[in-house]
Amino acid sequence: MIWSYGIALILTAAEFILGFFAIFSRWGSLVTTIVSTAQSVFIFAAAITSTVVYSVLTGAFETALKDVNIEPSMGKQMLSVVWLAVAFSLASGLFWLFSVCCCSGKSGHKKVSAEKTPYTYERVASPAFPAQQGVQQQHTGYAGPSHGQTGTAYEPFRQQRV
Repeated sequence: MIWSYGIALILTAAEFILGFFAIFSRWGSLVTTIVSTAQSVFIFAAAITSTVVYSVLTGAFETALKDVNIEPSMGKQMLSVVWLAVAFSLASGLFWLFSVCCCSGKSGHKKVSAEKTPYTYERVASPAFPAQQGVQQQHTGYAGPSHGQTGTAYEPFRQQRV
C-alpha cells in the first residue's frame, strides 16, 4: 500500500510536469495520457488496499476490544480523501485522453480565410453625406500619393466626394 501511494505520488508529479509540455502537442498529450493512466492504476490500487486494510483492522479491533468498551472507527474522512483522489485521477486521465484527439496540436484540416484583403476600404453610409437619388457613389479606394494628390498628408482611407 505504501509503495502504491509513493509510485502514485511520483507519477502525479511527472504528469504535472509533462502536462505543461503537452499543452500544444498531441504526442506530448499521448505520453501524458499514458503516465496519467499508470498513476490512476496505482492510486486505485492504493485506495482499494487502504479500504480493505482499514475495514479488516476495524473488525479485528471491534472483536478484540469489545470487552473493554472501546469502539474503533473506520476513518471515513481519510478514506473519502483517498477516493476523491481516485475520482480526480480518473478525470485527469479522461481529460488527457480527450486532448490527444481533439484539443492539442495543429490540425491540417483548419483553413484560414480572410474576409478582406488588407489596405482596402469600403465606404459606409454617412449621415453627414447622404446618398442622393440617381447619383451613384464611386468607391475611392486607396487615396495616397500614388493617385496624383500632392500637398496632402498620408491618409490611406481618405474619403473624397465625387
